[in-house]
Amino acid sequence: ADKQTCLPFSGIGINAVICQISEEAGRIIRKLSEEGHQVIFISESLAADCLEVIEE
Repeated sequence: ADKQTCLPFSGIGINAVICQISEEAGRIIRKLSEEGHQVIFISESLAADCLEVIEE
């Protein structure tokens, strides 16, 4: 997601993380999961490259 897409979410108190590279997305998904986040929204294009991490 880009900054313009994430900005409204940040404005209502949702922690928005901007990521462009699938390897980085995988690390971020793991980190957010370990921190106890129960809902993580991710773009389809990044999700397709991170299926292994998502399935964990």
